[in-house]
Amino acid sequence: MITFNRCFWYFIIMGKSFIEVSANSAKDGLSQHFTFLKYYGHYLRTIIRSIFIEHTFQIPIFDFNIGFGDDIVNTLSYYVM
Repeated sequence: MITFNRCFWYFIIMGKSFIEVSANSAKDGLSQHFTFLKYYGHYLRTIIRSIFIEHTFQIPIFDFNIGFGDDIVNTLSYYVM
């Protein structure tokens, strides 16, 4: 506990946090992570639809709607898919 207090005394005294909470960070989190969750949900529903409704096992691996067109798994792995 003493080591913790020595390392982080400034943050404790000033009431600071390691997580930035401001108007810009909230907007950034919403624009990035909400968009990811929306895309990921659509991606999973597409796979499930192909298995149970179309009776094929097709996993989309490339999408031209991501940037200039990119591998879906590599892009979503940034968000720890």
